[in-house]
Amino acid sequence: MSEYRSFRPAVSIWKPTIGAGTYAPAGTFLETMQDELTAYQHTVQATGGFWQATLTVTANLDRAEDWLSGGLGRHIIVTDDALNVVFEGFVNKVDARVGGFSVTRGPLMDVFNQGVVVYAQADYTTTPPTMGGRYRTAVNNHAASQLLYGVVQKVYSGGGMTDAEALQLRDTFLAEQALPETSKQWSSGGGELSLTVEVYGYVRWLEQVFYSYTAGTGGYNLSTKLADVLDYEPNNIFASANAAITANTTQVERYEDSDRSCWAIVKSLVAAGDSTYNRYVFTCYAGRFVTYAPAPTTVEYQQLLADPEQRVVTLQGAPVEPWNVLPGKWLFFPDFLVGRVRPDTALANDPRALFIEAVTYTMPRMLQVDGSRWGSIQQRLGLMGLRGVGP
Repeated sequence: MSEYRSFRPAVSIWKPTIGAGTYAPAGTFLETMQDELTAYQHTVQATGGFWQATLTVTANLDRAEDWLSGGLGRHIIVTDDALNVVFEGFVNKVDARVGGFSVTRGPLMDVFNQGVVVYAQADYTTTPPTMGGRYRTAVNNHAASQLLYGVVQKVYSGGGMTDAEALQLRDTFLAEQALPETSKQWSSGGGELSLTVEVYGYVRWLEQVFYSYTAGTGGYNLSTKLADVLDYEPNNIFASANAAITANTTQVERYEDSDRSCWAIVKSLVAAGDSTYNRYVFTCYAGRFVTYAPAPTTVEYQQLLADPEQRVVTLQGAPVEPWNVLPGKWLFFPDFLVGRVRPDTALANDPRALFIEAVTYTMPRMLQVDGSRWGSIQQRLGLMGLRGVGP
């Protein structure tokens, strides 16, 4: 008999409690869904941790209407039968289908309720009109939207315009995009009633926060800047105090005034590694707990290509359930190229070893593991400020 069993995760759902400057994901418990689940998939990344999940459930009309009206932003925790958290995130998009009529609400991350317009100041009193330097409007807020969804920032590029035009454009964006979009489609084909929910890992809030530090320039410890970026998130979803950030004294520039998102900065800092070009991983898992640490240099998982059940196991041979396989670890294939590679070959150069960049699990038991070659070129270029250089 197979050691593997069928699996249907449990999906627990909360309504967040949101106030001015506060965002408590597990505010009010709503329900747990399990038997209703007809499809589930999640992706977890070595740079990011819990990244994205999609779940589909059978639904009646009341449930579909409830999710369309109030589902965005709901806090989601997915657990296995041993109560291990296999995914945690927030609802970014809801898609309900009733017969031939489909309604999509979101994405939440397309909302704009705090932000600015960046523009080139235009002077139309000259012939021809002239463009001045790069300017940024003052920040404006949509308080009602923020109390519903939290602060979702945007920086829009307005091109050449006057100060008044830039303010008008900012406020137009704010008025039109403060609430999530609802799109609809109808076809005569019909179909069963279904509900599909897209869930983002909390780390993706950093994609909507634009970091700035202009009080000074010069070298700064990489790990300290990473902590500063986490603490910059306006909803206080993250905190460097609730993180395990390994000290990294590699020096980076502290000054930031180019409207880069916090996530873009995190990725560049993680890619830089350290002064001896060691690889680092950055993950956000259960409880929005962030870990930044050197990548492992030893194998944790192995997989026998001859195994008819295609199991991932530990070095001791204990099976690892596919929904519990994590990125940022080495996976080894011991029955591949047997006798053709020296056993002391460095893992990064061993074709039998794969550093897991991302895992995608699909219910009930399908697992896809993605790896890539990692070298020091990206790190060297990043530390020199040449992020865009490549072949």
